[in-house]
Amino acid sequence: MDAGKLDLTEFVRYVLSGANFILFLILLPLGYYDLQKLEKLISIAQFFGLAALAVSIGFLLDMFKLYQLIPGYSSRRDSFMSEIATHMSIDEARASTYYSFVTKVSKSMGQFSLARRHSEWVLMVHTALIIAASAIVFSVIGLMITPPPTNTTEVYRTALAIAIPTALALLAWRLFKNASRERAKSRTEYLVYIEKNVEAIETAWRLGTKA
Repeated sequence: MDAGKLDLTEFVRYVLSGANFILFLILLPLGYYDLQKLEKLISIAQFFGLAALAVSIGFLLDMFKLYQLIPGYSSRRDSFMSEIATHMSIDEARASTYYSFVTKVSKSMGQFSLARRHSEWVLMVHTALIIAASAIVFSVIGLMITPPPTNTTEVYRTALAIAIPTALALLAWRLFKNASRERAKSRTEYLVYIEKNVEAIETAWRLGTKA
């Protein structure tokens, strides 16, 4: 991602992805493990420190393109690029370049933001991955701090140690499902946009217009 051309949609995605990482992989697990350590961390980091960390983590998640870990991502992307090439009557090797260009053109034409749709499902995938990882972390912590159930209190603690990772795993699965649906919608909207604006896109390409 070109930091010099960072727009609001991308920045919000960085912030929310990073905030979810901090919440589900640092703050909540630490609070579950040792509440006093969580309080100490918050007192040291303060709000602005956590906010800066969130942006940095969000940028790293986006830079590593973790959303490409979706099962079948490569094959679906190849199919999408093939459809773009067909709609624009270009070689498939150039489809990726046109994809980025059309996203910029859609912003300049002020109709609707293709970039926003992309950011929404990418954020869902990042959050799902983070929550899935959080389920693993909570499972490990549960094993570390939960003694064998020998009384009623410890039975409840054991049940909690099982319930939290299970709930997180189900939430991650649900987010993956939603992300796949939103990604399909984004793809459809993108192709519809191309169909309706082929001439304008081709003209902008020839003139070297930049959104």
